[in-house]
Amino acid sequence: MQSIYSVTVEKDLGGTVTVDSTYAIRGGTPQNIPLPQYPGKNYFLHWTIISGTATLSDSTDSASTITIAGNVTVRAVFPERPVKAINETWDTVSYIDSAGGTRGGILCSFTAPASDSFIVDIENISNYLRIFYYDTVASCSSGVVYTTYSRSFNFSAAAGQVYYYRVMPYYPYDTTDAFRVRYYQIHRLTILTELAGSISDDTIKVDIRSNEKTVIDTPAVAARYYFDHWEIVSGTATISDTTHLRDTISVQSDVTIKAVYLERPVTPLTFAWDTIAYTEIAG
Repeated sequence: MQSIYSVTVEKDLGGTVTVDSTYAIRGGTPQNIPLPQYPGKNYFLHWTIISGTATLSDSTDSASTITIAGNVTVRAVFPERPVKAINETWDTVSYIDSAGGTRGGILCSFTAPASDSFIVDIENISNYLRIFYYDTVASCSSGVVYTTYSRSFNFSAAAGQVYYYRVMPYYPYDTTDAFRVRYYQIHRLTILTELAGSISDDTIKVDIRSNEKTVIDTPAVAARYYFDHWEIVSGTATISDTTHLRDTISVQSDVTIKAVYLERPVTPLTFAWDTIAYTEIAG
């Protein structure tokens, strides 16, 4: 006749240990251990025998069976997931390169640098993914789940406000997969045209993404003018080459730039042949 023993299941959440449940099982018979519930900011690492005589089929398997020969206390250990900060440039993140990444995904966080509107982009590299979105809930215990290939989250946030996103492969066996993540803002780019010292009425205004190269150009101008250079009038931006008329710009705020055109010098015609080199005349 088999004896009945008690199994006490504890859970260790990032160093805080509590008793989760106590139940009775038969000695000498492999039986599953009920896995304690845990928040999304933690991940299952392993089982460990705290007291008593028992054998685990696989201490690293959350669905491990246990065989006991007396009263036993067993503990499920759930460390906190490392948090990946979301930056303004694309980061490619591999599940296997982060602790817990293959066990419930990777926890990413966005912290608003100022009070403003933001967009967080999350894209899978190859297959579908699941995104658990936690709106400022530091424990990540409940949230909205999205199954998708890519997702953009648009929101307004106060300075210092934090949002969490736990990203995992849709198919649990796709642990060698990866995804990429970034955040950006929409900024207003204003393009002015200066003709021989005077700002023309042709003004271009467009909304563009921060830290993303955008092609810049100007309206057509009279042939009497020639393009000289770009100038940043206000805001923070980088122009790839200020001497190229059609170029790219990357902005970090609302920006005003101007295309500076100069008036071409006039070479009068005479009755004698003149040999004129293009490089000797401005424009």
